[in-house]
Amino acid sequence: MNYFDTLSHKEFRAEFYKRMREHARREEIPILSAECARFLSQLIRISRAENVLEIGTAIGYSALKMADAGASRVVSVERSQALCEKARAYVKEHGEANVEIVCADATRLDPATLKGPFDFLFIDAAKAQYGAFFDRYGEHVAKGGLIVIDNVLFQGMNLEQETNKNIRQLIRKIDRFNRDVMHRDEYDCAVHPLGDGLMVCVKKE
Repeated sequence: MNYFDTLSHKEFRAEFYKRMREHARREEIPILSAECARFLSQLIRISRAENVLEIGTAIGYSALKMADAGASRVVSVERSQALCEKARAYVKEHGEANVEIVCADATRLDPATLKGPFDFLFIDAAKAQYGAFFDRYGEHVAKGGLIVIDNVLFQGMNLEQETNKNIRQLIRKIDRFNRDVMHRDEYDCAVHPLGDGLMVCVKKE
């Protein structure tokens, strides 16, 4: 248990989100950690983001968190039909969040159909496709908007301790993505060591 876990945080709809986390843990569905979800919610509040796009829905945990933090519209893209159905069930149970689940492959979906521009983009999907997601959907983020990417410090980004060839290749792809985005003139980016690493980029005016 880390220090964060010892702190008592007030959570809106605490029992609802606790059930979602238990569901994800039981079925081994990766969702945002409680620590990162709190940080993401604070970013929504600070930026006063209203129109949010998420790539990677899972069961809808982070999408609903962003809606509860103040986003007036959240569009979340998920390619798994089974996960889409679970997410829609949670959105329905929530009853108050304006969250639209789009069941589609984000690498092929036309961003123009999502009715942007968006002032906040959250990417938490296939890590090998981070570069493609960033380029494809970053164009539809308004200037001054935020782009947040999860898992950018994947497994500590330690190639020496990893023996699985596929994981080593994935770490290299994430490393290339991190270094590329951090040096783009049109963005100001910083990596935060929360959870498995969160990158926060501001699209320059």
